[in-house]
Amino acid sequence: MFVGKSMPIHCVIEQASVSGRPTTPPSAKNTSTTSPALCDSNVELDTYAILPSTTLFSEIVRVALVKLGYTSAEAIGAKGNANSV
Repeated sequence: MFVGKSMPIHCVIEQASVSGRPTTPPSAKNTSTTSPALCDSNVELDTYAILPSTTLFSEIVRVALVKLGYTSAEAIGAKGNANSV
C-alpha cells in the first residue's frame, strides 16, 4: 500500500492567449498545451508540487494547482500536459 508516500510533480504554470485573446478569463490561471507558435504565453510559476501518491491521474492538475496556492475555482478550468522522464 502507498500510505504516507508522495511524489514530486514539476509544474510550469502559464497564462496563455491565442491570437491576442485570453483563453480564460483574466482572473483564471491556466496551464497550456497549445504550441508556442500558436499562442503567446506568460510563465507565472516554474516549481514542484509534492502530491500524495494516491492522487488519481485525472486529478493531478487540479491537486497540484491547489497545493501551489491557487483556489479550487481557478483550478477548475486549467488544462495540463503530462510528460514522463
